[in-house]
Amino acid sequence: MNPDKAAQGETALVSARGSEPLGTQGQGVPGSVHPWASMACHVCERVTEVTLYVVVVFNPWVFGTTQSGAVRVMNGAGYLLGALLTAKLLVRWTMGFGPVAGHQSDRRKAVAGSSWPVSAMAVLTVLLLLYVLVGAVNARAVFNVHQLTFEYFPCIAWLPHSYNRTVTWFEFWEYLGLACTFWAARDWLRGTAARELPTEAIDVRLRRLLMVICITGALVGLEGIVQRSAGSDKLLFLVRPRFNPDAVNQFGPYANRNNAAEYFNLIWPVCAGLAWLTAQSATRARKDGRRRPGHAHVWLTFGTLITGVCPVMSSSRGGALVSLAMAIVVLVVMLVIPRWVPARNKIGLGLLFAAALQGAVVLGWDNMQVRLETIFTDDLGGRLPVYREAAAMARDYPWLGSGAGTFASLYYLYNTDSSKEWAAYVHDDWLEFRITLGWIGFSLLLALLAGPGWHWFRGCGRPLPTLLAALIGVALAGCLLHARFDFPFRVHSITTLFLLYCAILSGARRA
Repeated sequence: MNPDKAAQGETALVSARGSEPLGTQGQGVPGSVHPWASMACHVCERVTEVTLYVVVVFNPWVFGTTQSGAVRVMNGAGYLLGALLTAKLLVRWTMGFGPVAGHQSDRRKAVAGSSWPVSAMAVLTVLLLLYVLVGAVNARAVFNVHQLTFEYFPCIAWLPHSYNRTVTWFEFWEYLGLACTFWAARDWLRGTAARELPTEAIDVRLRRLLMVICITGALVGLEGIVQRSAGSDKLLFLVRPRFNPDAVNQFGPYANRNNAAEYFNLIWPVCAGLAWLTAQSATRARKDGRRRPGHAHVWLTFGTLITGVCPVMSSSRGGALVSLAMAIVVLVVMLVIPRWVPARNKIGLGLLFAAALQGAVVLGWDNMQVRLETIFTDDLGGRLPVYREAAAMARDYPWLGSGAGTFASLYYLYNTDSSKEWAAYVHDDWLEFRITLGWIGFSLLLALLAGPGWHWFRGCGRPLPTLLAALIGVALAGCLLHARFDFPFRVHSITTLFLLYCAILSGARRA
């Protein structure tokens, strides 16, 4: 090698990574930092990574984390992630370095982030948690489900207040765990060490997290397909649920087929994008002779097919329609965003989507056809009467709401037909959050929702390929659309996956 070119490359490497000695690069700390600080951050990063993987894998397999015991376990995992994040922030604040490896940072940036959307999201997160906490502390009543009575307490009327103190406290602890998971995931994704920097377009830590998500989703989908084909009415062949005991109303570990469809609709577009980008990286590696290409894209393609057919096979009308709309958008995105796509790749992509559609029709059309025949005659599965009563609740609690999680308790007062089932959810998350949090709390949620996309578009951080960001956005949009007719955000496993995608966008920038 030419000595002059080698010296120029070494100089560029130092200028790109900072002024620290090369021996300290990749540790995320300046050369003068005490070794204990580097070791503490390293241990916290490893434990955070393992905990995030456990959360991703655990959530769907314990019946979608719909039982209170499973939710408490996931809350504990969230608190652990929050404690690890706090420890890392304290070390960074003390030592004066930031989360991104090889880059010096002042103490303010080490805590608040590097762009104003991050600071705004942090403030909004705290405000939302305080809003729910005040509602629980300043409770107006508690509901006795056995006696069907309310016990009322004095409260400050102009502050948020709950009409069921018990469930609002439960909601607060769940919100806190989810917030810790979001911020810990975001911080961990931004902390890739220099030795982990990828030669491909996708960050190493992001690739590992998405691989765990996609593989878990594919395995859950495969189990659901086997269970539905066998006609079993037991979740995971183990438990027959008290609600939705018929096999056609379930899918995989989810007692509600709609929730299962929402989970898979969050996974298959991202799985398709990851398969595409991984295949392109393997092709470049083979041409350049840099390394022997792996076969991850092949397995991800199979994962896309499995998770892609599950929304239709689940017999969820809303899930199937949302999945079809998403498929059209995803196909357009994957053909338009890459600047140059060979004809054989376009043909292969079209065949992949055709195979997924054919598989969905073969495996799930019989049950879906029966469901579609009643789409205009069953009041959207009995939702329309609930919507009317929920609209009256929204008018009665316009600004401060009735308290987080209190819809089911208050529905007892608004149910005009005692012969109907007691609705636990509105089947419209947009309306339910407006009822329980009021316009004030709901506005905080909407503002938080806008943060991740704005950060990716205008913020700074690790580069995220436009194709992958667009497909993550399609998955998020599909979930938000389905939330207009169902309750994905009342299910912990779906909410967690949604927030992990938001964490990816909020810690990255356009490539």
